[in-house]
Amino acid sequence: MGLGERIRGRRKHLKMNQDEFADRAGVVRQTVSSWENNVFVPEGKKLEKVAFALNTSVAYLLGEVDDPAPPRFDGRITSVESEPQKHTEMTSQSKLHSIDSLTWIPVISPEVKVSAGAGNCCEEIVWEEIDRFPLFDGKIAALYSDNGLLSIYVDGDSMEPQIHDGDLVIFKKSHEWVSGNIVVVCLDGRLMVKGIVKGPEGEIRLRSLNKEYEDIIIGKASFFLVYGRVLKIVRQWDPKPVL
Repeated sequence: MGLGERIRGRRKHLKMNQDEFADRAGVVRQTVSSWENNVFVPEGKKLEKVAFALNTSVAYLLGEVDDPAPPRFDGRITSVESEPQKHTEMTSQSKLHSIDSLTWIPVISPEVKVSAGAGNCCEEIVWEEIDRFPLFDGKIAALYSDNGLLSIYVDGDSMEPQIHDGDLVIFKKSHEWVSGNIVVVCLDGRLMVKGIVKGPEGEIRLRSLNKEYEDIIIGKASFFLVYGRVLKIVRQWDPKPVL
């Protein structure tokens, strides 16, 4: 069985169509088709990403082992990109964890399907889970082990330069806040990431870090809910050539 056949077989075993797998692997469907038909072969980091998307190992995809179980990771991992030597220098004293021991954070849609109540005393909102993100940060996972973590992709540049368009922010679900926090809020049916402050007259203001945006003053007629405090920003970018 070749690489293409193993990719196709694993994808079907996970009951993913080509579009779903393409989204997880960060490619277009035509690329998946070319892999599965052995027209092109994913290599290096791309092959690692394919294996991760299929919850298996590179060794399995290459036919080196017959067990499709995912690889085991060093529990000390912080950033493979910044410390590549530690990725290969695993010792017998390292504490190992399977991929199942990671904290998988639900990624939610910015569009709220149902809302109930008014103001900060509202009952609840209903959100849609669109994906799950693996969190390697053991400190955050330990502090918030009650599954109270959620995440959302940022849309727009209002929180530049700290938070970029497309960044994933991980937050703790809570209605409590302190002036100056960066929070996820529900405002009139949409979730957004903003700073929150109390104005000079006690009014609640949503503040952007980008100075081109003015404060949003929460009116009494608005549906408004503080949904959680941002704990971590996850940024993904492609490497740029060094000239």
